[in-house]
Amino acid sequence: MDLSAIEEFDQEVNNRCYAIQAHAENLVNNMKCALDIALLSIPDIIKKMPIKRFIEEFGGDIEKACEYLSQKSGKGAGNNVTPMKKKGIPVKQVKKNICKEEKA
Repeated sequence: MDLSAIEEFDQEVNNRCYAIQAHAENLVNNMKCALDIALLSIPDIIKKMPIKRFIEEFGGDIEKACEYLSQKSGKGAGNNVTPMKKKGIPVKQVKKNICKEEKA
């Protein structure tokens, strides 16, 4: 093998490594956005609840906790323990805002 072939090979390896790293960074950012969206859908009252109570009383199920707390408060679907997806907030808009904040 001559030297130019080795240099070409090294350059190709470097280019592919860069592309793989860039793709991995994009995947990480996408997962962070998805996590932020998921966390936004959890009502504050549940976020502040001790984990032991959350697991023991609701088996770790956010929907069960929301339903129970909604019934307990007697306010129905318009209260502050209803998950975001049931409040009518467009998830795409929330995702767009979170991702913008992440990049800033």
